[in-house]
Amino acid sequence: MKNASEVIEQLGDINDILDNIQVLKKLIKAIDGYNEIQKYYEDNKISDEAFIKKYCSFYQLRFVSDGFKSTYFAIMQRLRDGEALTFKQIAEELYSVDGKHQLSLISKLMHTADTDLPVYDSLVAETLATDPLTPDAGIEQKIAESEVILSGISALYAELKENADFAAAVAEFDGKLPNKISFVKKCDLIMWSQGAAKKKNKE
Repeated sequence: MKNASEVIEQLGDINDILDNIQVLKKLIKAIDGYNEIQKYYEDNKISDEAFIKKYCSFYQLRFVSDGFKSTYFAIMQRLRDGEALTFKQIAEELYSVDGKHQLSLISKLMHTADTDLPVYDSLVAETLATDPLTPDAGIEQKIAESEVILSGISALYAELKENADFAAAVAEFDGKLPNKISFVKKCDLIMWSQGAAKKKNKE
């Protein structure tokens, strides 16, 4: 995974990204949708069909079984009710439903409950050059590798928070997109937009 210096070097001028009207529109939509999801969670409306539908659409909770989805939101409710669950515990419980390990979806679940935890998806992985999970590994190894990835992202974001150059990028982000989201979520969106730009350039 890239270190803070490498991330800042490749980031360049965040305005180059934010001046792209299509990217800006996507970010505005992302922040609005994110805020709506977090409001549902804060209001403890996790069982509402409107919340479940919006969450599944926003976080692309697709191609999963009904059993997985039911267990996923039941775990979210338990977190909202104050139960302390680790990544490993959540991953093992979801794996027991259909034998699949969903690093990205678990990170989104845990971030919804604690916005200081990082989100992992393919675009963030593209930006940060995280190591992929070993394809043929067993569930215990995949969980361990996932924990390394997430702890690495958390450590990176903590380092970026103390970096003056990145602080300037965040200030530009806030100037273009006034918001009240956590620093970690800002990092996520900046990495996501960088990944989206890189992906588009490859097309």
